[in-house]
Amino acid sequence: MPDTLAKIPAPPRKRKPITAEAAPLKKTVATKPKSKTVYPVITYACLQFNLEITPSDISLFREAVLRCIPDDAERTVFSNETVDEKGKKKNITRYPLVQFRVRDGYAAIWAMQDAVALAGKFAQEYKKHFAWRHKPYALKLMENTSQESNYPVRMFNPALTLRPVVYHLYYYIPFTNAGKNKNYDWIKNNQNLPDTAKTKKIEQLMTNHLCSFIHYADGFIPKQKIKLTILDKKLLEHVTFDGRKHMAYDIRYTVNLYLPDYIGLGNKCSHGFGWQRLEKA
Repeated sequence: MPDTLAKIPAPPRKRKPITAEAAPLKKTVATKPKSKTVYPVITYACLQFNLEITPSDISLFREAVLRCIPDDAERTVFSNETVDEKGKKKNITRYPLVQFRVRDGYAAIWAMQDAVALAGKFAQEYKKHFAWRHKPYALKLMENTSQESNYPVRMFNPALTLRPVVYHLYYYIPFTNAGKNKNYDWIKNNQNLPDTAKTKKIEQLMTNHLCSFIHYADGFIPKQKIKLTILDKKLLEHVTFDGRKHMAYDIRYTVNLYLPDYIGLGNKCSHGFGWQRLEKA
């Protein structure tokens, strides 16, 4: 197109005067501030059942629970997975709202926010379809309640503290070795680094996992405000999942943050890895 055409001025447009009637207020959508601390309110429950299992049985217990749930949407919340047309499973990138546990030697389900009601629905209704090792099993809640429909639901408000709090984190998998993972590659390529450097890296990953937990609970805490220090860590051997060996740790650490018991951190936390408890004084 010739340059001269671009220089021809467009005809003036008649503009109507802007009035309150002609320019209604735009609907504003509330957005979460990205710099201001917002403490979430967490609703959670830990349902313990009369089924004795070991950590190696958690995946079996999880699959047995999933088979009881007839609704696809509800099963997705429990599994934290989607299934494509070819039947291939894919993890959903979010903090898992339902996590499977061993609690005092018994099978347990930890759930938060909207998933608490679904966990209760399983304990009240879907459990009648439960089978363990291909045999029907009368699964029951172990809580001290007079009615089977009751289960303890708690509310917690994570908040920064002036004094650090000590937690024990069990079977923590900071990163996965499945596919491409820059954190796994970093550890693999820096085997000769001093242990203090590796510990610093794990502290950074734990901080990221805590931020993720707060985020998916509908809160926000700037990463720089979280002060996390590992006191002790023990590398565990023979930790396998899905046929792969994983680098897992038992960790004792401090952080300036109040957290509810039994939350999961790290990779595979929905399968019973990386759950923690407050250290009792």
